[in-house]
Amino acid sequence: MTPLSVLRIWGLGIFSWALLGLGIYLAVEAYDEFTRPEFVVVAREPAIVDDTAPVPAQAPAAARANGVVDADAAEPSDRRPAERHVVRADDQWKRWALLAGAVACLGLSLVGYWPINWMLGGTKKKPIVDVAPSRTMNVDRPDGTRLHVEVFGDANRPTLLLTHGWSLDSSAWKYIMGGLLDRYRIVTWDLPGLGRSRGPANKDYSLEKMAHDLHAVLQATAEQGSPVILVGHSIGGMILQVFSRVHQAELDRTVKGLALIHTTYTNPLRTITASPLATALETPLIIPLNYLTIGLSALAWLSNWQSYLNGSLHLSTRLISFSGKQSREQIDHGARLAAVAWPATIARGNLAMFKFDEQATLAHVQVPVLVVAGDHDRVTLPSASQHIERLLPNDRATHIDGGHLGYWEVSEQAVELVREFADQVTAANRSTYASQLAPGQLNV
Repeated sequence: MTPLSVLRIWGLGIFSWALLGLGIYLAVEAYDEFTRPEFVVVAREPAIVDDTAPVPAQAPAAARANGVVDADAAEPSDRRPAERHVVRADDQWKRWALLAGAVACLGLSLVGYWPINWMLGGTKKKPIVDVAPSRTMNVDRPDGTRLHVEVFGDANRPTLLLTHGWSLDSSAWKYIMGGLLDRYRIVTWDLPGLGRSRGPANKDYSLEKMAHDLHAVLQATAEQGSPVILVGHSIGGMILQVFSRVHQAELDRTVKGLALIHTTYTNPLRTITASPLATALETPLIIPLNYLTIGLSALAWLSNWQSYLNGSLHLSTRLISFSGKQSREQIDHGARLAAVAWPATIARGNLAMFKFDEQATLAHVQVPVLVVAGDHDRVTLPSASQHIERLLPNDRATHIDGGHLGYWEVSEQAVELVREFADQVTAANRSTYASQLAPGQLNV
């Protein structure tokens, strides 16, 4: 996601609470209509009245109790028998219209995600791997951050260290892991404050801090002599660029290559769809909304879940992150991760992105770099990847036919590109790597 996610949080939140409130209001009105007492009017045929007879006293109040007017209590007894007619206070259609409206609004508020997700997603399920990690660990940092790390595969293989996008967690990589585990050891981690990682006590979510966190994960999981390729999606790719600046010594010593997937080189508002409008709104609207989100995180979190339940978050996820090739499971996965993420964490990361610009860094990256653009990416336009390609001295440019989560919806293309790139990068190191292994251990 981008710093514009706060517009989604509050826009969908207002809609969601208004929908729920309307449903409750209509339900109360319908209840009142169905429980309102009926009025019984007693009519009589005209009768001859003796003008000389004394005028009876006014009917007692008890005779009119419960909406019943009994002519026998107020008129002479020599009149003809009464005919009773029942008349409701309102027409029948109004009661049923209120009830139907209440059921529709409350039903949509509570389970609207099911029909909406069914309509938005494709019928074909995408391949996903859900294997148990060979090793799980926590990496503690001096600022109080605790990073959840999982390692998959044989330690004797080259390593792919994967960094996910903002508002996601490491489960985002399960769509491509299945095509890589047969050849590579994979390390995934949850960014601070997301997934199963704990955020810093000082609330520092700068990209420099997260680049240092990545370095700590690298040190905790790197195997002696095993080449490592860093792969980052969205903000993950931005973190890799900062890493290349603040930990330049690791490049080519341990890190043999970088893969930047659907990412940018500068403030994401500059490379998003309708970037002139987004840039104009940055100072007067978007930055204040991020601070508001930090202060009202509990309300924003509840709003996210209400948006998830009524399906508006699914619709937003489909329009922003996908190009039309997604499955129902993928839409629900993306929407659920957006609902789970704590809004204050998201907002602080958003504010950090406004300061991001690594164009000067890219010109000095000497290891091979794979740059993957999404042809239909609305969050980071393909032009952002093209600009990164022009800045890099040693890159390989390519693209896939998807949106910002294109590596989910066309995972086969993403796997093929990463495998081919990783094979080329590790080929140069294979002789040295193999010499450090005992006979029969090499399996790449």
